[in-house]
Amino acid sequence: PSSGESQLSRSPYLQLATEESITILWRTVGASQPGLRFGAAPDQLSNVLPPAQILIRVSPDLAGEDDLSPLHSAPVDTFQYEATISGLQPGTKYFYAVYDDGQELVGADADHYFETLPTASAGEPLRLWVVGDSGTGEAAPIAVFEAMQSYVIDDGRPVDGFLHLGDMAYEEG
Repeated sequence: PSSGESQLSRSPYLQLATEESITILWRTVGASQPGLRFGAAPDQLSNVLPPAQILIRVSPDLAGEDDLSPLHSAPVDTFQYEATISGLQPGTKYFYAVYDDGQELVGADADHYFETLPTASAGEPLRLWVVGDSGTGEAAPIAVFEAMQSYVIDDGRPVDGFLHLGDMAYEEG
């Protein structure tokens, strides 16, 4: 399909945050010409990540085409984009949006942002949430998630980092 026909099959999510970098991943059904912009406010996305810095991985059915890296497993015709932004300022909030051939797919709003980690010497406390074996989709893991959400809202301080120890998803979760 043409780039305008591709659709998000997985919304952007964040990984590997550091003081000066972060990786943003998203997926489409079908190929796209991926782009990522970021900046200090949703309406100020003046920084453009060069396309050469966006790694493209594909579902096993497409592996071997155009020397693209294969995913371990994914639905047919899946393209995953991994955009690593570096050279950022520590402890700073950035907004972002992802694009297909210049057309915004998602972002450029108050919900699509990340914060780089503060410097280790900043002396600021960190709130980390460490979770494991969360993927059943049953009542107990959902209750843990909802309890943490309530705690953070009541306390008025967000989680600074999330570490997942494994067993994230099961066939029915």
